[in-house]
Amino acid sequence: MPLPAEHEGSEPNSSDVMSIGSEGVFAYWFELGAALVRTGRGEARAAFCADKAIRAARTDLEWGRAKTLLGVAETKQGMLEDALASLNAVSERFADTMDVDRRILRVGALLETGGVLSRTGRGIEAIGVYDELLACVAGLSLPAFQTAVLSALVEKGRALMLSRRIEDALAAFEEVMTRFGSSLEPAFQIRIAEALVNKGIVLAGLHRDAAAASAFDEVMTRFDGAASTTMREQIAIAMTQKASLLENAGTLAEAAAALRILTSQFGQDKEPAIQFVVAAAMLEIGSLMRNTNCDVEEISAYDQVVSRFRPSRDPALRERVATALTAKGLALYRQNRCLDAIATCNQVIVDYERAVEPALAAWAFEACALKEQALERLEAIPASSSEDLRSLLLRRPAAAKWR
Repeated sequence: MPLPAEHEGSEPNSSDVMSIGSEGVFAYWFELGAALVRTGRGEARAAFCADKAIRAARTDLEWGRAKTLLGVAETKQGMLEDALASLNAVSERFADTMDVDRRILRVGALLETGGVLSRTGRGIEAIGVYDELLACVAGLSLPAFQTAVLSALVEKGRALMLSRRIEDALAAFEEVMTRFGSSLEPAFQIRIAEALVNKGIVLAGLHRDAAAASAFDEVMTRFDGAASTTMREQIAIAMTQKASLLENAGTLAEAAAALRILTSQFGQDKEPAIQFVVAAAMLEIGSLMRNTNCDVEEISAYDQVVSRFRPSRDPALRERVATALTAKGLALYRQNRCLDAIATCNQVIVDYERAVEPALAAWAFEACALKEQALERLEAIPASSSEDLRSLLLRRPAAAKWR
């Protein structure tokens, strides 16, 4: 079967197949599919290659590797039920094996299954799968098993958080730290950081603020200077959560200072996930400045969000910009700077009134309402007060029609 047109250049011709032999055919398709998954160059092509590898498999081990790859590719395509079927086939086929290589395949399939179940909102089932994985490798110390145990404990903790089983979630994250917290193994560090951040969030939810702050501080000090995107994101989240603890304790100036350190450290980061955290931090600085009656600093914080992220086409960042503009308009209105408030509202309306995203359209609606309030406030000012105001009111446009 030839590859579809967009896959041209990937399939060996008949002479290539004959030259590499039956062993090489499986390896070719499997490695090509795995590379496509790793690089994100095309999950549909990866699934095609995985299917080819399944057909070329000569042993159950090769079949299991290819079937798991198919499940991963299906997950990345959003074909979650198909992915579950592929992954369950692997875990069921090797359910009773004592062979290490086959057990590794089963553990990998279970780990992927838990992730898919969590994505589909089936957290209770996911927790059961993670428990099955942990039971499968109990007492085994091979590195491949330990990596899976660490990931399973972190993901189980997250699923427990979403299921509101807070004490059980805390126990899972504490088990991570007990078993792996002192490890210097590079492959473990991101998961350890994730466990610490989530442990801190759980502790904060239990009003154990000192212990939560300690967890966030450990992330910031232990992993300071880390290069990986995921690790930088965890550090940024830890800094945000620490600032939230300070705010809840009523130390608003310290909270704002902590957030400013975050925006200074990560403000120019190009990764969307980190940009989202930075934008949220800038907005929170504005909120803190409002609560401390620092009007100029409040508006400055919102301006930073707009100037830094307005060019972005990322939906989440666009929503942050719309939030900042509307909050700026409201701040200006509270300061009786109605002309400036109206100008800011007009920015929101022009940019987002016809947005297809409901959240952006909602901010345009808020801006329309705020603009009407500002215009009404201007109308209450005596005509003799300002030539500029009289001129503005004569040119007053009709309220934006909301659709």
